[in-house]
Amino acid sequence: MDYIKRARTVFDIEIDALRQTRARLDENFAEAVELIVAALRNRNKVIVTGVGKSGNLGHKIAATFTSTGTTSVVLDAVNA
Repeated sequence: MDYIKRARTVFDIEIDALRQTRARLDENFAEAVELIVAALRNRNKVIVTGVGKSGNLGHKIAATFTSTGTTSVVLDAVNA
């Protein structure tokens, strides 16, 4: 197996996905950032919700927020 070729293929796939995500950025992203900034200014918490796979991702997002100084919690939508 050509590992270098395979690695380059994986990088190409990831680069393409990042370009697609970049193209989808719009005012909704800016609004979300402003809401988070406003929460921080008011010393509020950021609440992340999700169920199943999105809940798992929500835990990772909340952990990232917390590690960067943004107080956050995960609220499982089923238990909300």
